[in-house]
Amino acid sequence: MKFTRRVKKYTTTRYNYLVRGNYECTKEKEKEWRYLLFICLLGWTKESTFKTEDYKNWLEDEAMTIKEPRRLISYSSKNHCIKVLNTFSTFLLKRILIDPGNVYKVTGFGTDKLNSRDADDLITKLEFNDVSNKLIELNEKVAVFFQTAYFTGMRFNEIYGLSLDNLYMGNVEDRVLKKALEDHDIDCLGYIVLESQPADKSRKRNNDGSIERKPLKSRKKICEKNNRVIPITNKDFFNNLVRLYKEQEKLFKKKVYGSDRNNYVLFDEVSPSECNRDLFRAYFRTGHRYKSFHCCRHTRCTELVGETRDIVLARMWLGHTRQEVTLRYTHIYQQAAREAKRKVQDIDFIT
Repeated sequence: MKFTRRVKKYTTTRYNYLVRGNYECTKEKEKEWRYLLFICLLGWTKESTFKTEDYKNWLEDEAMTIKEPRRLISYSSKNHCIKVLNTFSTFLLKRILIDPGNVYKVTGFGTDKLNSRDADDLITKLEFNDVSNKLIELNEKVAVFFQTAYFTGMRFNEIYGLSLDNLYMGNVEDRVLKKALEDHDIDCLGYIVLESQPADKSRKRNNDGSIERKPLKSRKKICEKNNRVIPITNKDFFNNLVRLYKEQEKLFKKKVYGSDRNNYVLFDEVSPSECNRDLFRAYFRTGHRYKSFHCCRHTRCTELVGETRDIVLARMWLGHTRQEVTLRYTHIYQQAAREAKRKVQDIDFIT
């Protein structure tokens, strides 16, 4: 049976079981039922064998995003799906719910297909202004969140954990970064010092009001050596951050969440689902093709690499651990420049 047919059968069966079923469904009963249904879905039974090529073909050709049903999921997401499936099969094997002879590890997609971004994923200045203005109408905090992603290139969870301890005014102290900014005539109005991020996306507070934190991506621990400094070059954006800073400073003076300034996050009372929902609405109302918050990071890196030709500056700004990752964006910038030129040029004879 093709994997697509299995997915449809699973969806129908699950609907009949959960919606139409006339019974008391405990969490443990539903969990056990899902295990067994997944086994049938994947073909891990004595009657049939799971074919890894069917699953990979389904991911390659038919697995779509939820927000854009006609758009295929990224190869990074496909590899996440494969990793989850392999972990799940190991778990079922330990529970002795499947036959060891029917367990086949699925290999992931190669690195040549990962992070295959192009000029279509970049956010133009006109598009940014349109979406940002629409977000202000919907939710001002989400609008500042979007501005933070666009002007800094920070990852979603890094922005989500910004606190009173992270924002500074004036020029950066790092001599190498300061020299690079001066060489490229980039005015630094303030900067963000990142040292950690929330341990989970829910950003739940403990009973004492504290927020669990973990090291930044590709960092082993939270320390001064692993900090990342991000310059702020836009005045309006900086003032918007200061407005949020002042709000949390009032709470800090009252010691609402204790005496640790890291517990006073700038984007308090804003959830990830709220951010993503409002961004999708803003894009829909402006008529632009939807782009996620992570596309802001790709845009910032592409512009830095393309306009300054300084790989070191881009790596320091974005926090890339490998130079190869940063170098990818030179090709995207060249592609975007060619497309912009193609739209306006009028080729004629040279006299």
